[in-house]
Amino acid sequence: MDFITALRTPAGSHERIAVVELFGRNSGETSLISAYLANVDRAIISEVHFDPEKLANLLMEDKRNNPSNYAIMTILEGAQMIAGKIVEYGQEDAYGHKKLGGIGAITGEALQKLTGTQILYQQLAYLMRSGEPDALDRMVATSYATFSTPD
Repeated sequence: MDFITALRTPAGSHERIAVVELFGRNSGETSLISAYLANVDRAIISEVHFDPEKLANLLMEDKRNNPSNYAIMTILEGAQMIAGKIVEYGQEDAYGHKKLGGIGAITGEALQKLTGTQILYQQLAYLMRSGEPDALDRMVATSYATFSTPD
């Protein structure tokens, strides 16, 4: 949420559309919650394939309605355009999954082509898992340590 909020300054000062790609594989929860808490304009999730033209129109409307003339969207790494494919690469892990990522850059390029507006693309990836533990993180760790018994 803090990283997305921090992108408001460059997106607004350059009057761009910010495309923020997030971890989450195939569960839209990360994109939805981050978008809600950071108060972004649009959230793209893995569960619903999206139409880039419709998205471009919505974001341009959001941009026009913003006094600073910018818009921000989140997109999950496992998202797909209508008639598109999941962007994956690398070797499969023990569960048969390849790495995901890059749909934000592809979406940004499509948006720029459709709107003529410059895009600010940011892939948060591991930054989402960084930082100081909050109260809930500490409570879970303490509870686990307290309730776990050695074999």
